[in-house]
Amino acid sequence: MKKYVGITIGPIANALQYAKDPQSLWFACAIFSEISREICELITAPNSTFDEVVIYTPYYFHGMKIDDGVAKTHDRIVFSANHVDTSVLDRIIRLVKADVCDLFPVEYQSNEYRDFLNRYFQINYICLDENENLNQNCMMSIYPYLRDMEQLQTEEKETFLNPFYDLFQLGDNERSFRIMTSPMAHLIKKGSAQFFNIRGEFKSVFEIANPSKPEGRKTVPFYCLVRANGDNIDNLLRGFSENKKLISFSIACLQHSITASELIRLFGGMTVYAGGDEIFFFAPLVGNDGSTVFELCQRIQQKFYTFMKNHLPWSNIPTLSFGISIQRNSHQVYDAFVETGKLLNVAKQISDKNNTAIRLTNKNRKECIVINNDDIDVLLDLFEAGLDICDGMVTIERKRLQLLESIAVIDEFESIILSVGEMARSGNLRPEEYLRSLSSIFKGGPMERNPEYLKIILTLYYKKLVRKPKQIWVPEFDDENGRYKKANHYDDEDSSVKVFKEILNMKEDLLELQEEKASRFS
Repeated sequence: MKKYVGITIGPIANALQYAKDPQSLWFACAIFSEISREICELITAPNSTFDEVVIYTPYYFHGMKIDDGVAKTHDRIVFSANHVDTSVLDRIIRLVKADVCDLFPVEYQSNEYRDFLNRYFQINYICLDENENLNQNCMMSIYPYLRDMEQLQTEEKETFLNPFYDLFQLGDNERSFRIMTSPMAHLIKKGSAQFFNIRGEFKSVFEIANPSKPEGRKTVPFYCLVRANGDNIDNLLRGFSENKKLISFSIACLQHSITASELIRLFGGMTVYAGGDEIFFFAPLVGNDGSTVFELCQRIQQKFYTFMKNHLPWSNIPTLSFGISIQRNSHQVYDAFVETGKLLNVAKQISDKNNTAIRLTNKNRKECIVINNDDIDVLLDLFEAGLDICDGMVTIERKRLQLLESIAVIDEFESIILSVGEMARSGNLRPEEYLRSLSSIFKGGPMERNPEYLKIILTLYYKKLVRKPKQIWVPEFDDENGRYKKANHYDDEDSSVKVFKEILNMKEDLLELQEEKASRFS
């Protein structure tokens, strides 16, 4: 008789909390991904007792390569088969746990550590006889069971004999050495530029922040963490009336994962996880090709849309939302990982999703903006104006002083700029008329002290935020609970000037960071 099986694997969140650097996060994600991949491999093996196996999620083909190092197999497996014997399934789970124990550094392969990991890895499943609902959309029928089992997962607080805790708490050099010597790291093909530096070691956040660059480009002491996943995916899956459509979705997700991780590699970043519709990666602010991380996310989004459109032509094509955290401290990697999750949540709370939430952490300031992905060009134009990181002709200090003075002008004359903007919006003033109106107000003052730079950014403000208002929000950060409040779209009362100032403040923070020494990463 045909049966449907759902498997959930955990507790990955518990392991991630101990991570201190990119390789730690990668190692934890890779271990759990390998558990999922090997279960898929064993249930589809030619000598398996299961018959006519069909895996609906994740998409898997027997012998799938993992030498690119990217964790691509997520923590939920749904499949159907004939002759499903739960005792065989239990044996497969025991075999997989034993195999995964072998992927830790040799120091953690003693019987004591293995016993701990056998208890630590929580692999649970539900096995159901086929029925009409399962035959039509098995994923939506099984997922509620998996969610219930995940809520019952125990959080392992005992750190004694916990290999993740012990390994990740080691000093930087020793931790790096042990992870490099693990069989898990050896699965990555030698010379992988995404993970390793020219010395064959895992990249540090400083090396990720400063990828190979053309001669003359300055190094920068900050890096980006990015998390992304699809919007309204539950609604999408719920609308599928045939299980084969679930397979089409899983194929699209795998193609998206592989392509996104390749784009990230070419950019100079490191993909920690790319499974299902989710991605998490480290990246420099400016990549090998001179483009920004925001443009990289644009390319990833466009590829995601293409794959979904090709494989799901009968449905509404899902969009992708991003949380981007720009960080300055290499010793708070896990905190930054949590931060990107908060940013992603606030991005998905606003409008129809399809947003990018961006925050730069600098000292005590928490600049954050959320931009609809269709309007991301607004950020790119305003963000890049006067901020050519490659340009050594004008000093960073000079750029920053220009920007600070411009921000002060906007603060001082905010009500006037807003009033002229309202006139422009209602009367459809041309750019030169708009600037002429402001120039007459500023005559003998700020416009003449710093004419060119102020003219550039005010022209962009007019074109991007006055003449054609875009979907951009400024969420408030609630210090009491450490979350972002849902932001409303700016209107006449909230004004686009607030958004304009927030982008400029973020630029000023980045220029300030560029003036700092890279020793912050030591």
